Amino acid sequence: MKVLSRICPTLMLALFTCVAFAQTHVGMTVKFPADIDDHLYCYHDYPYTGKPLQGAVKSITLESEDQKAVYSFDKAGRLTGLSDYSSGKEMIYKHYKYDKQGRPVKKEYMDNGYKCSAILIPDEFGNPLERRYKEGGYKETTIFSYDFAKRQVTAKPTEGNNAQGWTYYFDEKGRVTRREKPGKNLSKLVTTYAYNDQDQLVKQTDHFVKDGYYSYEEETTVQTISYDERGFISRKDKVTSWSAQDKDKDGKLKSEVRKGDKKSFVLYSDYELDGHGNAVKNTINHNGKKPETVVRSIIYY
Repeated sequence: MKVLSRICPTLMLALFTCVAFAQTHVGMTVKFPADIDDHLYCYHDYPYTGKPLQGAVKSITLESEDQKAVYSFDKAGRLTGLSDYSSGKEMIYKHYKYDKQGRPVKKEYMDNGYKCSAILIPDEFGNPLERRYKEGGYKETTIFSYDFAKRQVTAKPTEGNNAQGWTYYFDEKGRVTRREKPGKNLSKLVTTYAYNDQDQLVKQTDHFVKDGYYSYEEETTVQTISYDERGFISRKDKVTSWSAQDKDKDGKLKSEVRKGDKKSFVLYSDYELDGHGNAVKNTINHNGKKPETVVRSIIYY
C-alpha cells in the first residue's frame, strides 16, 4: 500500500497576489492543482475519492494493511492536520493554521524526522503575497506577484536556487492551467492541466527538457483521470516517455536517439457510502494486481 497521504495525486495548492495589481484589477482566489509549497499544502480531496466531502466532517481515518492516515478538519471544513502512520508509528504529519478570515497563514511538515515550515502573508482573497520558508538553519523568502489582467502569477525566491521561480497561468475561474520553471543547464519544467465541466482535474501533462553540455534529454508524463457518474474517481492512467541524445565535442547532437516509455493504471471501484454520501470504503487496484481495500472511519461534528 502506498503511503496514504501521497494520494493527493496530482494534486493541488493555494496562492498569491501583488498589491499593485490588486488595486487596479479585479482579484480572485487562485486555485492550484499542484503543491507549490512542496510538502506544505495538501489538496484535501477527500482521500482517494476526488469528490468533496459532504456534511460537517471532523476527522477521517484511512486504514489499509499496516498503513493509517488521519485527516482533521475544523468546523468550517478546512484541513487542519494530517498524520501518516506505518506499523503504528507516526511517520509524517502536516499542520495547517488559518487567520480569522479563513486564509492559510502557516504550514508545518515532518517526514521521518525531517521538518520544515512556511509562514504565508495573504491578500484579501487568501492568495499569499509572501512565503517565508524554514528548514533547519536554512531560510528562503518567496515573493508572489499577480497580474489578473493577464491571468498570470510569478513566484520568485529572493535568494538561493539562482532566484528561479515558477510562473503560473490561470483561467477565468481561477484554475491554474499551466505552470513553468526554467532550470539549470538550459533545462525547463512545464506542466499543463485540463478540467471537466464539474471542475475536476481530468488530465495533467508534465514535460521536462534538459539541454546539457554532453546530452539533450526530454521526458513527458501524461496522467488522465476518469470519474464515475457520482463524481468519484474510477480510473487513473499514466504514460511516461523519454528520449535522449548525446553530443559531440562541438556540442552538436549525435544521430543515435535513445527512447523508452512506461505505462501504469489504477482502478477505483466498489465505493460504499455513509448517510452523508461520503465514501467509507472502496477498492483500489494497481496495474491489475491484487485489489486493496481502503476503509475510512469518519467522525462528524
